[in-house]
Amino acid sequence: KNAMNGIETKDTQLIRILVSRSELDLPAIKAQYQILVGQDLRTDVEKETSGDYQKTLIKIIDKVGEVKPSSVMNEDPKTAEKKKPKSPEKEEEKLSKDKKQVVFVQEKSPQIKNKNNKEQEVKSEKKEKDKKDTDEKKGEDKKNKNPKKQEHKDEKQTEEKQKENEDNSINADDEDAVKLYKAMKGLGTTEDVIIEIITRNSNSERQALKNRYNELYKKNLVNDLESELSGEFKEVILSLMMPPVELDVYTLNKAMTGLGTNE
Repeated sequence: KNAMNGIETKDTQLIRILVSRSELDLPAIKAQYQILVGQDLRTDVEKETSGDYQKTLIKIIDKVGEVKPSSVMNEDPKTAEKKKPKSPEKEEEKLSKDKKQVVFVQEKSPQIKNKNNKEQEVKSEKKEKDKKDTDEKKGEDKKNKNPKKQEHKDEKQTEEKQKENEDNSINADDEDAVKLYKAMKGLGTTEDVIIEIITRNSNSERQALKNRYNELYKKNLVNDLESELSGEFKEVILSLMMPPVELDVYTLNKAMTGLGTNE
């Protein structure tokens, strides 16, 4: 709450809390904020921020649920024990027992046994027929293959691929690294795409995304984001792209840089 009090919002503190704790403590923080302050965290952030910066922070808040810290602490031990999931070993033992019972029933029933044998014979015949058809088709393709025609086909496929690479439109089937590249390519930047991708992925996924971006385009994703974005929006996106420890170091250094120390 203190980070949003006063004439202007202390954006560094706001970013630090929401970004570094978004995947760990934020659900509990949201609930505790409501209890201690008597107001909704999301509502307060909406009032004190604006633009793409606001959109990004709201996405982070909405991404996680809300868990009261006391709900787990005050739970009756017997109730907690009942809620415990069954161990994989017990589940595996139960499945194994059920499987043995099914096999036993099958062995006892001649009708089931005969039915299974017939099904197996049908499957084997179908498999042999499919293999024969595939071999015949391969033989025909090899016989009728035209080297010049194949070469022309390869050239056409290459041209189509180059044309596809030149297409900057963002498709739903594109992977995140491609979407980010297209969002920043050209004259304008598609901020909504950047917000959606960066906030949807976890911190570990964002680190993998940086590597994938470099593999595809031989470029540094963080540098591209830094050059394309500005203001508080750039600050929060770059913070999201940092590993947690790196963000802590950056925040500490920023707090001690300047005329006085931000105790």
